[in-house]
Amino acid sequence: MAKISPHTNQEESNLIAIAKLGKTIGLKGHMKCYPMTDFPEIFIPDITLFAQKNHIFQNSKEYITLHLKEFNPIKSLISFQEIDSLEMAKNLTNAILYATLQDTKKYCTLKENEFFWFEIMGFKIIEDEETLGYVEDIERIGATDYLVICTDPKLSSAPLKLKKHFLIPYIDPYIIYTDTKTHHIYTKNAKSLLLAS
Repeated sequence: MAKISPHTNQEESNLIAIAKLGKTIGLKGHMKCYPMTDFPEIFIPDITLFAQKNHIFQNSKEYITLHLKEFNPIKSLISFQEIDSLEMAKNLTNAILYATLQDTKKYCTLKENEFFWFEIMGFKIIEDEETLGYVEDIERIGATDYLVICTDPKLSSAPLKLKKHFLIPYIDPYIIYTDTKTHHIYTKNAKSLLLAS
């Protein structure tokens, strides 16, 4: 039986969550896998992935290095080269599975005008030459991605005192253009969302 040990040599900023591991299936270490990515092509044999489960390890920054053995998207099953028993797999139940930024960019193909969420974090939101804020996070609600915007202090402080955070759906009625060179996202109708929040 293989032995796996947690380690800390991965920078958290270099990792992207791609799946949550569920219950064990069978006796040979297969597990249910719930993808958290729009790019299932990342699940290729032999890719190096990192699992983290906070309550197993005393330090929440610790990860287990795993190498993908097999992924079945139809049955939502996954197996790893290092996991060969029911007992070992149980230790990873509810763990989050991560890929590196480098592998994400390497194996996941973007269409025109598509971006990885980590590429647009911190981008300024510009509407009619006014800075509304910057992208602090991204949330998926239903089938739509929403930019979580930290409102510009000029708008959130006196005398306007607008909300400190608001959401912009990342869809055509609101997004005009994303400029990766200037780190700006140009919007329309987004200020009305801020005023209404």
